Amino acid sequence: MARYYFNIRHGNTVLDDPDGTELPSLDHALVEAEDGLRELVSSALLARTLAPDAVEIVSEDGSLLSQVTLRDTLGDLTRRS
Repeated sequence: MARYYFNIRHGNTVLDDPDGTELPSLDHALVEAEDGLRELVSSALLARTLAPDAVEIVSEDGSLLSQVTLRDTLGDLTRRS
């Protein structure tokens, strides 16, 4: 298993995940990132604060592997008619 870090991006600011999570694959990490971003958005709405823009998935060596954006997570809810 590999350790993946889930950094939270708010505009130009990134909050680093200091601990990371061991998961079997990047696909599993993507699911974790989507679920985590949904939870962060929900908390932000309840607190009436700005939601993060994205969750970045980073490897143990600090390489950016992927990111899940607000649009990826909420899909059609972020599109205007």
